Amino acid sequence: MDTPTTPPDIFGDRDFRATTGVDRAIAQIVSLAHPDDGFHITAPPGDNPRWARRRPKPLYSLTAALALNIQVEVRILRDIREARGEGHTWCDIGDALDLPGDDGDRASVAFDRFAPPSGLWWTCRDCTARVRDHGPDDPHPDDRESGHTADCPRHRAEVNAYLSGDE
Repeated sequence: MDTPTTPPDIFGDRDFRATTGVDRAIAQIVSLAHPDDGFHITAPPGDNPRWARRRPKPLYSLTAALALNIQVEVRILRDIREARGEGHTWCDIGDALDLPGDDGDRASVAFDRFAPPSGLWWTCRDCTARVRDHGPDDPHPDDRESGHTADCPRHRAEVNAYLSGDE
């Protein structure tokens, strides 16, 4: 599948943008939960009022950060399920997440990090069946995924590629 792996960083520092987005989300959660007492004003050394900032109080911020973290984990799992359903490999997912290792290791790291011990369930876009993903480590596609319909073109292509040695 010819798709980009890690999205290009066209806007500059991805980590800075992520941090800014997280800070804004936490502030929004705190302001909704504690509109009257959720923030305090901080000033840097020297107390220059121009540099004063309104920040969530630490315990409220912690609570909001935990709630946000839980939702991020749910979102990651949802996006992985959708990616697998669209035909992306665990290696593609590992690349998108910038995980360490070569192709095979990266695929295993991605699966081990994000899939539940019982396997990951997703819906195949080609056959619309619910598929149980057992991970990338078994060589035969029938051992890696179960649940495709017998006439699923995607799964049939994966099996044929395996049997012909093209995988």
